Amino acid sequence: MIAVTDLERRFPGAAEAVLQRLTFEVPSGKLVALLGQSGSGKTTLLRCLVGLEPFDRGVVTVDGVQLRGAEASTSSREHAQAVAAIRERVGLVFQSFELFPHLTVLDNCTLALRKARKLPPGAARDRAMTSLEQLGLASRADAFPEHLSGGQRQRVAIARALVMDPKVLLYDEPTSALDPALKWEVLKTLRQVKESNVTQIIVTHDIKLARMAAESVFILDHGQIIEHGEPSAVLDAPTHESTRTLLSQWDGSPNHRSPRA
Repeated sequence: MIAVTDLERRFPGAAEAVLQRLTFEVPSGKLVALLGQSGSGKTTLLRCLVGLEPFDRGVVTVDGVQLRGAEASTSSREHAQAVAAIRERVGLVFQSFELFPHLTVLDNCTLALRKARKLPPGAARDRAMTSLEQLGLASRADAFPEHLSGGQRQRVAIARALVMDPKVLLYDEPTSALDPALKWEVLKTLRQVKESNVTQIIVTHDIKLARMAAESVFILDHGQIIEHGEPSAVLDAPTHESTRTLLSQWDGSPNHRSPRA
């Protein structure tokens, strides 16, 4: 389970915090879509959850491990240990995939296992091939990223995260760089990952993906969660004016209703 309590992140010189005292939970094995306007704090939140972005106050708890904000009286050593423990449990799939172009698919997936987990090459290969097979990519193990489609590169990025056996996977706009036809590959992959009981949070502008993949939708606006619930409730009958404005501006929401009086 992910539990976020009173999370605040403020950039130096900013008039307001980019994340304003967020508190929410995501149960184990659930898939949540996080929506919001550009600049609402979505990517910053993901980076805080995985320990890539420091935050000023609050607590992030993943699988019993707590990461505390800068206001907490923890030593730099304790903080570093907490970040390392969080990163063992949380994987982040970047918007641009971040695959190493000079490495094959298999080598991209085994690198962290060999370097960070110190697995022997054979054990790393076996674990990587298991993930690649799960995502239908075993036949592309020896290919280089430049020879893959966008959907295949996305699945390789997910396989690379899965080999680390994460409790949580975070996705930053997983379909933004893909042709519409390839988005169904991502949807299928998210469902396959869910079968492994991995908790997933997806930052997306894709209303159709959120509607079809997520069990819950969170709307982030100016660093605050203003609305959350089942996709049908939030996307078809939003209660907050900012949510209605967001849905009216984005494509892919055919069931959007007119703002209420």
